Amino acid sequence: MENLLSRRPIFLSDGRLQAYEVAFSAGAEKYLVSEEERKKLPDEVLNYMFGFVGNEMIRKRPAFVQVDPSLLSGAPIRTLSRQNVTLFLPQPLELTDALSEALGDLKHAGFKLAFGDYAVDDGYEHLLDYAHFIIVNYSQRDEKRRRITPKYCHSKSIKVMAYELQSRAEYEQARKLEYDLFHGPYFSDPALIEKDQLPPDQGNFLELLVEVNRMDINYDKVAGIISKVKKLDDLLLEHVNSPQFKVQQEITTANQAMTFIGVMRFRRWAAVSTAAVLGQRDMPEQVLLCLARGRFLETVGAKLGGDDLPDNLFTVGLYSLIACFFHRPLTELLGTIPLDRSIRGTLMGDEGRLKTALDLAAATEVGDWAAIGKHADTLKLQGLDISGAYFDALHWGRSTMAEYHTD
Repeated sequence: MENLLSRRPIFLSDGRLQAYEVAFSAGAEKYLVSEEERKKLPDEVLNYMFGFVGNEMIRKRPAFVQVDPSLLSGAPIRTLSRQNVTLFLPQPLELTDALSEALGDLKHAGFKLAFGDYAVDDGYEHLLDYAHFIIVNYSQRDEKRRRITPKYCHSKSIKVMAYELQSRAEYEQARKLEYDLFHGPYFSDPALIEKDQLPPDQGNFLELLVEVNRMDINYDKVAGIISKVKKLDDLLLEHVNSPQFKVQQEITTANQAMTFIGVMRFRRWAAVSTAAVLGQRDMPEQVLLCLARGRFLETVGAKLGGDDLPDNLFTVGLYSLIACFFHRPLTELLGTIPLDRSIRGTLMGDEGRLKTALDLAAATEVGDWAAIGKHADTLKLQGLDISGAYFDALHWGRSTMAEYHTD
């Protein structure tokens, strides 16, 4: 399998995006972990990892990059942006004179350093002299360790990250314990609120998704729903009159637009618009993840072949995360929206090619290299540049989001 990269968001306590964790892999094995594997890596691969690709990914956001201690004194690592990069050493390490010198040089050069919370244990405290961050693998630690680590580190002016948070409940608990940064799949879970507190737009978009997924769409009714959402009709007309559709005469009404682009494209537009409009202000990273997952799965579908597979997988990708924008569980939404049976079954966990592709997307997002290899082999995707396809999907997602900035 080709070289793999992943990037995962890191948030502040108020939910604002602060940084990304960037990870690299060669095939199904992580770079920089196995000494035997590391000896096989030519210098040009290391420079590729730590040079152009790394800096391209982090030029607009700070990044935490996992590294092996043996590379801290090497030249390739210094090609990273020292203003934006925090070097993360997750595994316990022996502080030799050479390593101590390398850590000191990097800190003096302006790099930030992060260690796993082993650094607060007896025998490792000397690492705290170099630390800007301590990272706690939250789900793997007991309550006492979760509670005392931030207090201890803050007393030494070291910030603490709650890492691999699995649920919104863990996130809320970590906030109360005054962690500084937050990481993990929790952020795509819906924050459930009472139905009578939902803003009107959420009700309108839910009604839109219900109507556009019916077997026989009532275009007049759908046009009426679109007119209720501020500027949504303008966005639809801009979309249909854009160069991609090559219209001969300007389309001026929602009914004309729906008829012109057809059912499948209109359903796609409705789902994309739902995520982009509902999440653009308060949940932009969730919107990007949602759109990128749909686009990535569309690419996978095109590789697998089949007339309907790209569209079906795009829909699976979007709807797998869309519940976040309604603050409702996915199962509740699936009981309302009349999706195709195969799509609904996949989202409910039915095994098959669609579910395997969805699992591949989820593994790619978090850098689960073993799972990526497993699912890619099952789908026979050896010829697909998985990381390239995913980062193209992220670029598409950002471009699409830019079209929905209506303020």
